[in-house]
Amino acid sequence: MPRAGPKPSVVNKRGYVLHDGTDKLQPEKWAERVASLFSTYRADLVIAENNQGGDLVQSNLRSAYGFLPVKLVRAFRGKDLRAEPVAHLYAQGKVHHPTKALVELEEQMGMFGAAGFKGSPDRVDALVYAITELADLNGNAPKVGAVVISAGNRRH
Repeated sequence: MPRAGPKPSVVNKRGYVLHDGTDKLQPEKWAERVASLFSTYRADLVIAENNQGGDLVQSNLRSAYGFLPVKLVRAFRGKDLRAEPVAHLYAQGKVHHPTKALVELEEQMGMFGAAGFKGSPDRVDALVYAITELADLNGNAPKVGAVVISAGNRRH
């Protein structure tokens, strides 16, 4: 099931992760969650991973909340490779977590890539898409504002 993931924003060329709404929910509930986070944080964009149910995310959000701008992204590289540029931004002190409410995200970040890591790095994956978009790591126009992530997740 799709999930609403980390909610970052950019201020003064620094990234701030404000919220992690990652959860496995039924389609109508995750659409509500994404729309709520979009509104609460005055987001600019919803990103959906196309190769993990992005079409469903886009269709569901647009039919329930037509005003939400949705961008579909496709993963062409592995999670480790996609995460490297974002890890460099963290190492340079350019991404911050100004709230203590991100414990599960931070725990997953610490385990991601470690030998024996089991499970889906869903929180980290959503974070990487968000920071990649905001920090212009794909070479698009620079972004200022907020992004809410919603990506597909298979229920096991």
